[in-house]
Amino acid sequence: MLWFSGAFGNPSFHLSLIVDKAIIEERYKKKNEVEAEELNEDQQAEIKAGEKAADAEAKSYALAYAQIGEPRMITVNTDASLESTLERLRSDFCAKIILVNHENKLEVDTACSNLAIKYNMLYLSVY
Repeated sequence: MLWFSGAFGNPSFHLSLIVDKAIIEERYKKKNEVEAEELNEDQQAEIKAGEKAADAEAKSYALAYAQIGEPRMITVNTDASLESTLERLRSDFCAKIILVNHENKLEVDTACSNLAIKYNMLYLSVY
């Protein structure tokens, strides 16, 4: 983080994703095709190890931010489905309008319009 800040400048925001423990266990079961009602001790230990690693990473980020200045913190709850979470992230971070200045001689309006439609953006042709 310190190298990144020195090379590129301070980040403008920090995105923190949170999820309920029950959802983590449900997603773990689905990913690993576990059909048992309860997770065994090894599986629970694996989830706890992931939690500890995430906590350690959060602490290291907090130390780095203490040195460079804390950016705007954005917290997103990911308890909902993947589609809902992606839609929320798109609405928060996708560019809404992109202005393209190009030569009038270039025939790029159709290509730019199609790209704008594909990526849910607005294309304005400005000469």
